[in-house]
Amino acid sequence: MIVVKSGRPWAHAATGVTGAAYHFLLLPAVAELPAPAWAKAAGYGWLVLDGALGGAQVAKLNPEITHQLRSGAHLPAAVWVAAAGLSGTWWLAVVGVLFAIMQAGSTLLINTKLLRPWTFWVQAGLNVTWMAAVAVTLA
Repeated sequence: MIVVKSGRPWAHAATGVTGAAYHFLLLPAVAELPAPAWAKAAGYGWLVLDGALGGAQVAKLNPEITHQLRSGAHLPAAVWVAAAGLSGTWWLAVVGVLFAIMQAGSTLLINTKLLRPWTFWVQAGLNVTWMAAVAVTLA
């Protein structure tokens, strides 16, 4: 998650809108990917919470607050990503488990010196790869 500190209110609102849209657009993926019911519940919980935080960001909730809450929302995301990945093809499983480890790890280590700046880029790359694997799986 990128916290916009540009001093431009429109940039803060724009990241909130795009973040909310991204998460609500993933609802069909949670519905369609094979996964246990408990994992789907975690996926829906993540998307609703993260999408609502995008709305709160547009409503000018402090970005430091939304960032911390979003970080916590990524724990159930990691549960769904790992379970859905393990319920799919070998490629979905590999990417899903790696992405879930990065999501959970960066959430749990966010306020420590153990989290390195490069981990954001690794997680972003795995996110894009995960989305591509999901798209191929659902195509």
